[in-house]
Amino acid sequence: MADHLVNEPDDDVTGGFSRGLTFGAVQLTRRLAGLGLHEAHLSVRGFRAATPQARSALEEAGMAFVRGYNRALGSSEAATIEQSPRIAQRLKGFFMEGAAMGLGIRDGMPWYMFSAAKLPTFLTSTAVEHPYLTTVGAGWAIARLPWRRSRILESLDGLLLPLAFDGWGFHDCYFRRANVATGPARAVTHIAGCPGARAWDQGAGRALWFVCGGSIEEAVACIARTKVERHSDLFAGLGLAVAYAGGIEPSEAQALVSAAGPHRWHVAQGAAFALEAHVRARTETPETLSRGAVLAGGDALSSVEIVRMAMPRRPTHLRGPSAQSWTLYEQWRARVSEQLKRAAGWTS
Repeated sequence: MADHLVNEPDDDVTGGFSRGLTFGAVQLTRRLAGLGLHEAHLSVRGFRAATPQARSALEEAGMAFVRGYNRALGSSEAATIEQSPRIAQRLKGFFMEGAAMGLGIRDGMPWYMFSAAKLPTFLTSTAVEHPYLTTVGAGWAIARLPWRRSRILESLDGLLLPLAFDGWGFHDCYFRRANVATGPARAVTHIAGCPGARAWDQGAGRALWFVCGGSIEEAVACIARTKVERHSDLFAGLGLAVAYAGGIEPSEAQALVSAAGPHRWHVAQGAAFALEAHVRARTETPETLSRGAVLAGGDALSSVEIVRMAMPRRPTHLRGPSAQSWTLYEQWRARVSEQLKRAAGWTS
């Protein structure tokens, strides 16, 4: 964590949203765990932007994440975190992802050990519009806090729980690019086996879009250097990131579809999930829909409908880690891939 904070009105810990917490605890939490907006700059991370457009899109996404993260570190009411007028609607998902991580980190601080955890409440309050990005954000906290992993996993929606491992993969590869090649740490497979490693790879594929600075050519080259059996999940994550974060014109997205070759329907699945997340949260833009349509191989809103119709029915008892989580999630992804493939008329 960085110890340089950007103090903006939106993040002022003396504001109303921090009522009920001792000022000292808030200040200490932010001092130890807070981030400055500069942490989202590609140059700070050592990433080289492919184009000015890519730099702008990826850094805006990162800064929205940091704003959400910092706001959550000092918040006493999880349900009020998203009320941030400084965040453009199209970036709200990144803000919420960062907020989920921030609450997970906050809950892990020793001075809050006897307080009720805020992350579960936040996940519940955002489950209608932001169920996916907040679960991914919880995965960032899991990556940072080994001693909290069980508690965080138990608070997650059972169907979406694999997305936390996706967030774990993004975290690991964003901060250390070499992890893309080496694959998940032993802790991932210890907790969730091969299915967990696959979800981690999907997050690694998303991270590639950022660490490669929005370069399709470079990201595809990175995937090519990994084991063949990992390619489908890495391409799915890359497709999701390109569709969700942007950084290229819709017409340029076809290059990823072509480069993915036999994995193009996995790119399509990732893009369709990105479209569903945007549309559900009302954060889509015309460019988002156009770019996602190219990657998904068909009309954007039709792709969203495929994702929704293919979503498994949640068993009422499914909460936290379960073998059923992985089965249902992979069935969902497979059905979406197959239906997109059929709708687009792809034969291979």
